[in-house]
Amino acid sequence: YGATIRDWDLCKDAFKTEIISLLFCIGAGALVASCSAWTGLGDEWPNSEMSSRASLSNFLVALPVAFFSGLGVAVGLLDDQTSSLVGVAISASLLPPAVNAGIMWTTYGYYARGWIGEIDVSPFPEPFETETIGGQPLHEEPPNRTDFRRYGIISLSLTLANILLIIVSSMMMFRLKER
Repeated sequence: YGATIRDWDLCKDAFKTEIISLLFCIGAGALVASCSAWTGLGDEWPNSEMSSRASLSNFLVALPVAFFSGLGVAVGLLDDQTSSLVGVAISASLLPPAVNAGIMWTTYGYYARGWIGEIDVSPFPEPFETETIGGQPLHEEPPNRTDFRRYGIISLSLTLANILLIIVSSMMMFRLKER
């Protein structure tokens, strides 16, 4: 909104708030991983939900959610209505991948140091032999440390893309409503 009305102090404050919030979410993920990894949950990571937050296909699917969240923010602000639905939509597109990045990077660090689990942490793990039925593997390959690092990078990239799309789509809506 600050860029639309050319209030650069507001833009600076918004940017600072966004960075602090993003770091807080990553820190929350690191805290969850730190508390949970010692209980044996880390041995089961990444689970399907974590992996889905870090897949390139989910990355593409989540982008429209962020775009329409930005439109909802703009409409809510322009019509002087506060809607909890807008907050939920933004939370759904921003929080989970940011927290997932913190979980993945902390788990990566724990595995790499040998603090939890038994996992192949070599940069080039041995090929994993899988049984297949009709070309489909029966078991997933076990994760290695590069998976956790890569999952964290993809999750954070999804968060940053969502933030950018929310900003762009809300600016578009502000411009359309301005006319």
